Amino acid sequence: MVYNMFLEYVPRGSLLDLMNRYGGKIPERDVNCYSQMILEGLLDIHEKGYIHSNLKPGNILVFPLQHGTGLSTLKIADFGLAKQQEIKDTRSGFRGTRYYMPPDNVVQMITRRLPWDTCDGDELRDKLLRGESPNIPEDMSKLE
Repeated sequence: MVYNMFLEYVPRGSLLDLMNRYGGKIPERDVNCYSQMILEGLLDIHEKGYIHSNLKPGNILVFPLQHGTGLSTLKIADFGLAKQQEIKDTRSGFRGTRYYMPPDNVVQMITRRLPWDTCDGDELRDKLLRGESPNIPEDMSKLE
């Protein structure tokens, strides 16, 4: 038996690659549009009953420019940690890649910095469980 798998070619790489092409800081007007694309993708995923669990710049693919907008099209990829919403996973309190829990992706697109100031996994988990937020600059719009 032979199986064929067809994958869409992604000539522009990931959102992380796009951020690097911009020197790490994507213009805010573009971040607004890209954030909307990501949110629409997440809404579609959630409406189908799934949670991605590992959203980060490396898991968002960048496709050629949209006609008339001058912006690339973003698509969410890597559903290896995705799970159905009705399934409760209480064994481990954390799923996904440390440092990347939305809206942290937006912060990194603009600031070029990881959203958390710690590299210790236990410390990060404790911050998340306490409901702490990453350091988000109040003047983010002025950082361009």
